Amino acid sequence: MDSQGPGTQNLLKEAVELIYDRIPAALQRPRVAIVCGSGLNSLGATIRGRVDLPYTSIPGFVSSTGVYRTLF
Repeated sequence: MDSQGPGTQNLLKEAVELIYDRIPAALQRPRVAIVCGSGLNSLGATIRGRVDLPYTSIPGFVSSTGVYRTLF
């Protein structure tokens, strides 16, 4: 697929719409965002009011092929 073509633009639009649908209105203009890799799961677990959005639920995003392991 062409990275600049209409297919990519449609996937991007779908992804943005899904993200806005899943995030409460009060959080749609954040001042800070934290994207945690698998090694930082324990940090994410301490945040109140967080929104978990797995990559696989976002159109056009693929599942990670990395090995998951808990370090803490």
